[in-house]
Amino acid sequence: MASATSLLALLLVDSQEAAATLLLPFGNVLIGQTATGTDVITITGGSGSTITIAAPTGPFGGAAISQKLATSPETVTGTYTFAPLSIGSATFLDPVKSNGSTLASLTLTGNGVAPVVAGPVTSASASNFILVGQTGSIALSVSNIGSGNLAGTGTAYNLNGSFGAGNSIFVGTASSFGLQDSNYTGTGKQTSATYAYTFKPTLTGATTTTVVTSFTNGVGSTNSVGSVTTTLAGTGVAPVQAVTANATTYARIGSTNNTSVTVANIGNGNLAGTGTAYNLNGSVSAVLGTGFGGATAGTISLASDATSGASSTTTTTLGYTYTPLSRGTATSTVAIAFSNGNSAGSNTAQTVSSVLTGTAVGPTYRSSIQGGAVNTPSVTGTGGSVAAAGSTISFGTVGKGFSQTVYLALQNTSTDANGGNSLLTALTIDQYTITGADASAFSISSIAGSVITEGGTLLVPIKVTGTSLIGTLNSTLTIFTDESVALGGAGDTFTYALTSYSVPEPTSLAVLGAGLAGLVSFRRRRQAAA
Repeated sequence: MASATSLLALLLVDSQEAAATLLLPFGNVLIGQTATGTDVITITGGSGSTITIAAPTGPFGGAAISQKLATSPETVTGTYTFAPLSIGSATFLDPVKSNGSTLASLTLTGNGVAPVVAGPVTSASASNFILVGQTGSIALSVSNIGSGNLAGTGTAYNLNGSFGAGNSIFVGTASSFGLQDSNYTGTGKQTSATYAYTFKPTLTGATTTTVVTSFTNGVGSTNSVGSVTTTLAGTGVAPVQAVTANATTYARIGSTNNTSVTVANIGNGNLAGTGTAYNLNGSVSAVLGTGFGGATAGTISLASDATSGASSTTTTTLGYTYTPLSRGTATSTVAIAFSNGNSAGSNTAQTVSSVLTGTAVGPTYRSSIQGGAVNTPSVTGTGGSVAAAGSTISFGTVGKGFSQTVYLALQNTSTDANGGNSLLTALTIDQYTITGADASAFSISSIAGSVITEGGTLLVPIKVTGTSLIGTLNSTLTIFTDESVALGGAGDTFTYALTSYSVPEPTSLAVLGAGLAGLVSFRRRRQAAA
């Protein structure tokens, strides 16, 4: 507590009042404290007068005075206080009166001083993008720009407070400080303090938290208790994997189709820096099913394109083939063990497995005689060799020079899914042959190169023409297809036995009939004569 004393005299000569200025200075007083001052006025020649002084107001305090003088000289004593409410100078003018007339002015003065907070900022962020798994720093600073030390020394005149604790992402523990101002004359003067929070992102993306810097004094111009809330912000970046396998691959039996797995870095790790530490890295292993081909092992390292300041994609394609030998579905598993770039944005290890699916499809050959008779011919494997005789197509009796036609319906009865590519299940009639001793008696329209789509039918007329021979006509029809092989290849063959009975032309039959009748009549006459 500060104090002040003023010893001032007012001399009354021949009962005449001589005006004077009475000054009581309190000097520098810390806001929150109170200084006391005493003012002693000596008055001569004023016996019988009444001296009055009003009570001061504002930051100044003290009782009003009303004193009748009995002797000469005589003193009038006033006790006053100064408790500053805000930083800066204050003045109070109090008239000293004798029997109602002003003798002088009593002036009270004082200067409020205090520590004053400067900072911290209300928002702060990490200096750049931080790779998830690495750290950045966010610093807060506080200064004492006040004048509290003009009133004395020690912690009462310092700016005191503490930085608040952070959390698991913005790491920091509570840290207290005590700061002197520039007027401090002691040793080890410290007028500012800086505290750094560690930004440790665990996921990609922007994140924030708030920390509170609290003060036990020095806030505003009134040396009050208070706090400043600061929003800490940071952005975590990282590579991020995205793996996509092709949809089901359809391949024709005996042919090859391509399939693949696409690996993409859809993250933004390169915003944090350059080099492989910021890439998406992993190793590839594959377990290939029947019919699949391609690399079973490999590595990948994909950088994200951060030059535009936004996330874009760098990809690689793992290519595989599917070459089935028989109908059915096969699968292959492609596993990628990423050492970073987790799809959750945590930039941790992750293994992703993609399944490639291949379905083998093709045409299905079937034939029937028009009218409903069904033939089930024998089938060879691939290669086009002629099979043993299967079903028999009979044409009945035909006269010399006359023809008989049977219609053979060739059908593609496949119901395989083809993914929209009709050629995968199309049936090609590559060629046909008619062989055997009587091959020249049989003929069909040219069907070589004909393509029967899935569910389609090709109607083939087979004609036999009677010859001069009397007896059975036999030959073998062989149809070559691309069933079980690639489109247009030499696949399954189907054979049919062709048969007919040939007789002479009708006029020859009539003559022969008349001759036989005459012979019969002649023999009967001879028998009768005998």
